[in-house]
Amino acid sequence: MEVDTLAVAADRRCYIEQLMKVQTKERTALPFLLNRPQQIIWDAIGPGARIAELKARQIGSTTVYIARFLAECMSIPGTVSVIASENDFMTQRALARAHYLYRSIPAQYKPEMAHKSASEMTWPTLDSVMYIATARSNLLVRGDTVHNFLGTEIARWPDPEGAMSAVEEAVPLSCFIALESTPRGEGDYFHEKIKAAMDRRSSYKFVFLPWWLADDYTLPTGSPLAIEGDRGRLEYTPEEQNLVELHGLSEGQIRWRRRKVSDRGLDFPQEYPEDPVTCFLSSGEMLFDARRLDELAKGCCPAPTSLDNVMIWHQPVPGGLYLVAVDPTVGIHDRAAATVWLVGETLTHCATLWGLYDPVVLAGKLHTLCRYYNTAKLQIEFNGPGQAVLAEMRSYPNLGYRIDLLTGAPTGSVGWLTTKASKAHMIAQMRKHIGTLVVRDLNIIRQLRGARLERGDMVWIGEDDLAMSAMIATATYQGIMQSGLGLVGTYGWGDNW
Repeated sequence: MEVDTLAVAADRRCYIEQLMKVQTKERTALPFLLNRPQQIIWDAIGPGARIAELKARQIGSTTVYIARFLAECMSIPGTVSVIASENDFMTQRALARAHYLYRSIPAQYKPEMAHKSASEMTWPTLDSVMYIATARSNLLVRGDTVHNFLGTEIARWPDPEGAMSAVEEAVPLSCFIALESTPRGEGDYFHEKIKAAMDRRSSYKFVFLPWWLADDYTLPTGSPLAIEGDRGRLEYTPEEQNLVELHGLSEGQIRWRRRKVSDRGLDFPQEYPEDPVTCFLSSGEMLFDARRLDELAKGCCPAPTSLDNVMIWHQPVPGGLYLVAVDPTVGIHDRAAATVWLVGETLTHCATLWGLYDPVVLAGKLHTLCRYYNTAKLQIEFNGPGQAVLAEMRSYPNLGYRIDLLTGAPTGSVGWLTTKASKAHMIAQMRKHIGTLVVRDLNIIRQLRGARLERGDMVWIGEDDLAMSAMIATATYQGIMQSGLGLVGTYGWGDNW
């Protein structure tokens, strides 16, 4: 291919399209010619741009950001570009994609890169660097001035508010930030960011990339990849006819859509959004009253203080009776959650511990937290990693015991056991007490919004750890009120835990 040297030097898009190659889903290398979604993104990028992008899966948006960041690092001395992904696996995939694009450029058109690193690409002669970080890292922006930042799949980050607070301080107003993700339920950080951008209430520009912008999301007549009954001429449903009329979809696109709806089921609207509103709304019945959750959200506020990563809204009251409800994890991918409640005529939320803590670390923090709150009654979910946490807590004098769900009598076993039967009890108790609950942590409300009833079972959109902690608290509340001390009214480590 003949390269227009002057055009390449003057135009970054020309540099990308004439010099870089991209690997297709069919594993072939082709010149990186921007597809329709990538062209929309490119047109939205400008000096000081902030982009909030709602997208379908595998539509090519991450790749175009990586390519542009590479081009700037190799043409503007001193450029710092950062790409943050949800976890280590996605981080390594992004880095591999960046290396592939760099290797595809002919040697005479690219500066020499320093030796490979596990997380960054550097060009010493230009003093430029591009590094890939996980959103869970404490070194997300390292204190540098950052000129380009991409947060990919930010709806799945563990703490997007905290991470982006640091990022937005590190990126000057004249430089670039893009946040992109498929949706993951209503009320979370990404949803609020998208709503603000759509309503023009923020500095972020809204970009929507529905699935039909991808040229390969189509199946021709007779395709063996189509559902067998859809391989001939299609008769559209009213919903499909509406899509055809509104967006000009072809029969091949509808055929592809039917296959994906069959494969993905209830997840299809979120994985392949068709409008920027309903894609955030899960199918299924909301478990808890939406109006009451809205009322509770109005009473939420940032925690005024903290102690050892515990966010504290209300300090302990001398003589007050407290309950600490815990949803533990192994501390790798999902966060452990502990919520503190003042027990009285109602439950009043006082504090939240929420983070990636393994059972041993979590137990140490719970010892401190529970004793701080008047040696609080401690109710830990027994399932899975909860057993390891309870093993570490055997010396704690005020462990919560289970009750018989039918009789209310104590069982002599410590920890809350989540089963199909106890889930129904948890739902019923949260519905019973939600009208009088006092909640300060907005993240608890966000997660309760994500609870759905589908086919008779409780399912979650997004994270559930804080909501499960709150539901353990309401399920435990009645027993504490009856005894004044806890589910059993005795202390210590039972023989039959």
